[in-house]
Amino acid sequence: MIKKIDLNFILKSSMVHTEEISSNVANIYREKILKNGKIHQIPALHGNSLRWLFRNVWATHLFDSVGIELQTVPQDTFHIMFSGGALISWQVGVDITARRNLRLKFPFLSILGSAMGDQMLQGKIVVGSLLPKCKELNNGELSYWDMTEIIKYTRVDDSKLISWDKYLDNSEEPKASTQMIYDIEVLSAGTELTSSIYLRDFTELEESCFWTIIQEFNKQPFIGGVSRVWHGEVEPIFVEWLEEKTKIYKEFLEKEKESIRFFILWNNKKDVIPEEDGRQKQIELWDL
Repeated sequence: MIKKIDLNFILKSSMVHTEEISSNVANIYREKILKNGKIHQIPALHGNSLRWLFRNVWATHLFDSVGIELQTVPQDTFHIMFSGGALISWQVGVDITARRNLRLKFPFLSILGSAMGDQMLQGKIVVGSLLPKCKELNNGELSYWDMTEIIKYTRVDDSKLISWDKYLDNSEEPKASTQMIYDIEVLSAGTELTSSIYLRDFTELEESCFWTIIQEFNKQPFIGGVSRVWHGEVEPIFVEWLEEKTKIYKEFLEKEKESIRFFILWNNKKDVIPEEDGRQKQIELWDL
């Protein structure tokens, strides 16, 4: 079964999603769209950016929920969870049974997919680009040209400021100034962005996992780049009924916490668990 979910984001602050730099201006990403017999270069947020955001929100929530400590996750496992894959020789052969068990233990890997060794775990979700409601797409009153602006940033050479240069060792040879001016094209605050997500053959657990990620995203609702200076804040979405939809996944995490932890950290346990014994224990844990 295929389920369609319509997304509607309202920007509370201007959004950065750059594509190329011309001169000293970082231009916003645009998609070429044919509408009403004309080609339009519509500013957008690429669907892959949303997928990356969802994946990182999920992995962070998973690690925190099962008690993964800082600096303990093996690199290959980290890349599978956060980056969408690792082209390495997988510890346990990724055969049909292993892929089935991965989908059961890590629902969001089943949702988004991942590369493991020389194989792919196919994802189940289709994420469209976010496009602004605008006159050219027949769903808004303003032209998209009225929704973008150029913001000027400066990077100051602090060694030239009288407040702090007293701390500088002036006996050293002066170095080139680090001061610079650069511009970023942004999508203005107040812009309404729309997209659709298709969920293909989701299980009940996978759908609950998806809504848990939306709930976690709402705690820090930023899209696009340069959020460190408050770009890309949006209104939280689907707030009124998320609590009910997330129960199944949260109960699953609590029940499976230990086996999930063991799988994530297994590579780091080879110094205390003999490899063959460790491999056998992992297989037993995944014998669903």
